[in-house]
Amino acid sequence: MTRIRKYPLFVSAALSEPEVLADWLADTYLHSAGVAFLLIVLGLVGFHLVGQIKRRVDAETEIVRARDALEALNQTLEKLSLQDGLTGLSNRRHFDIALDKEFNRAMRNASSLALIMIDVDCFKQYNDIYGHIAGDECLRRISQVVESSQRRPSDVAARYGGEELSVLLPCTDINGAMVIAENIRMAIRNLAIKHTGNPAGIVTISAGVDAFVPVRDENMPLELIQAADTALYAAKTSGRDRVCHNVNFTHRGQPVSSDTSMIKEP
Repeated sequence: MTRIRKYPLFVSAALSEPEVLADWLADTYLHSAGVAFLLIVLGLVGFHLVGQIKRRVDAETEIVRARDALEALNQTLEKLSLQDGLTGLSNRRHFDIALDKEFNRAMRNASSLALIMIDVDCFKQYNDIYGHIAGDECLRRISQVVESSQRRPSDVAARYGGEELSVLLPCTDINGAMVIAENIRMAIRNLAIKHTGNPAGIVTISAGVDAFVPVRDENMPLELIQAADTALYAAKTSGRDRVCHNVNFTHRGQPVSSDTSMIKEP
């Protein structure tokens, strides 16, 4: 503000509001533009990162799904590798694995292990008379009966070879095994499958049974197989269609006594 000497006036000069705010507005616009640019850049980067994360999650999900599918496939293949294709029973490989496992468990627990060996009577004649397709169907029906004898997860019904089947029974004495074997024999008789080549006129089976408590460093799994197989041979040579326990087989395990060495339908 300036006073005019000749006149009683004061003169005041100042910048207008737009002029005062011009620099501030320019600086504000510049910073706003910078912030907006940074927001756009951050938004694009964030969008890209979200996309990458989503793709990674999708990829991990696919990997987990593929891994689960592979595990399921491996389990299926493993199951198939341990299953007999014709009868649906466990195959010989599975039987051998289970026998070793249960034999060792029986030694640790000092428990009885029983084995039933089953053979279809005059099965070669059945195939000769009715054909191999009918023979396969006959074996499947018999195997269904044998499979139903498995009452516990540890029981193993297997196709031992050809028309010979087996049932492994952990924690079972000879009396219990003989009862199970006789039930199988009677159930197969009740199928009443015609067989003119068999003296009984129907399909029958013979079974050999043995059980004992194995002793560590003294017994081998093969002894149980040999004992049951010897009993099976006795059943076959004494007339077939019967269940025998081989009382004459000598093994070094602790025997499980039985009052009956042979069971046959009256």
